[in-house]
Amino acid sequence: MTLQHRYPDEFMPSKYFLAKDNDKTFQFDDQLPSLPIPSLKSTLSKYLESVKPHLTREEIEKTVQAVRRFAENEGPKLQSILEERAKAKRNWLEEWWLSYAYLKLRIPVTPLMNVTGIAPYVFHLWPPSKGTQVTRNSLSTYFLLEHWQLIKRQKLLHDSGRSGKEPWSMYQFRSLYNCCRLPGLEEDTICRYFKTDEEGEAPSHLVVFCNRRIYKIDSVLDSKGRLFTPPQLKHMLSRIKEEAYSQEAGPGLSSLTTLDRSTWYKLRQHLVSLSHTNEQHLHTIQSAIIGSSLVDDTPSDMSQLSQQGLLGKPGNAWYDKSYSSIWFENGTTVSNCDHAPMDAMTSVNVSFYADCRLIECEGVWKGENEEETNEVPSYHELHFTIDKQIEDGIAAAESSYLKLARNIEIINPEFHTFGKDLFKELKLHPDTFVQVCLQYAYYKLHGK
Repeated sequence: MTLQHRYPDEFMPSKYFLAKDNDKTFQFDDQLPSLPIPSLKSTLSKYLESVKPHLTREEIEKTVQAVRRFAENEGPKLQSILEERAKAKRNWLEEWWLSYAYLKLRIPVTPLMNVTGIAPYVFHLWPPSKGTQVTRNSLSTYFLLEHWQLIKRQKLLHDSGRSGKEPWSMYQFRSLYNCCRLPGLEEDTICRYFKTDEEGEAPSHLVVFCNRRIYKIDSVLDSKGRLFTPPQLKHMLSRIKEEAYSQEAGPGLSSLTTLDRSTWYKLRQHLVSLSHTNEQHLHTIQSAIIGSSLVDDTPSDMSQLSQQGLLGKPGNAWYDKSYSSIWFENGTTVSNCDHAPMDAMTSVNVSFYADCRLIECEGVWKGENEEETNEVPSYHELHFTIDKQIEDGIAAAESSYLKLARNIEIINPEFHTFGKDLFKELKLHPDTFVQVCLQYAYYKLHGK
């Protein structure tokens, strides 16, 4: 891993992240136009264009006839229903998309729906180095918490178009932190606990997963409301790690989040029925800012990191969390994120912010030392009451997860021949290029 960052020498993160003057992160969200309804004619025309490459001439003729019948019969009535729905909603599609594309699916979230990503500083600033896990985690987490505070204070610069004059919605940033997916029998729900400072108090705790055990850092804020520093966080993470590995491995309750959603829902209901404390602990995990995992593996290249991000050991991450930060013994890291409440670019924003801040300090904390601060974060382990049904559920979850993981291979090579500049020159969206590559690869393999 030898990629180099390409930021200019005078680079400062404030240009990219800090709102200007009296601007606020979410100030434009209520002013943005509603999602328009395309005309029936436009929808049917685009549908025909999209299916043509996949059909024979005879199939195309049949499809054209079917589309014509639809346009003359059911089409106008269904179009009017959409138009009525659009009058009452800012985004007539959002609820349906979230429900049918994500929340109604009963398949396991990992590795089939969640996304993983490798932070850029793994390549240019922090190559694999034994014994750096906790130190790097504490510094990176501190900058992540700065990002959390920027959003809470509405001082994160809002996104805009290339001109800088077209504000985009920042709604998905409300699901980056303090957010978790909750399993349902037929459909999951998204639980958002995040609040801006104007809206109230957001939970300020973290959950840490280590040696199949779960710990809560009670707050990332000291008694004066300031973020605990990296040395303070390091002190706490070191204690958690030492305590976790001084005992036998825990039950690995988080493995249950790898099950199909309906089975996980039933086991979760049973878990809650066993103890009120169990329900409180689940709420603690759900409402935490993020989940942070300390794992004893040592991935050292992009493919290994990607493999660990999606297919790592079960029992060491709560895969329903919107954002999980997974740290390995050699100081490398990946994130694992729920795709339902946010797109990848939302989580990329925090990785970019942390990268900028780490470049500024050259990957070393240059603020207060631990001995200059008196307070340290408090923590405790979350002890669940479990029975044989839960133990069997964990075992079944890990068996099915590992079986699925064995059927998936992730290869993430570094490609330097060309990149986005060529796509711009050819006026191609990167997604379009990748889709064509996938179809061409399939054609070369199967001849059709």
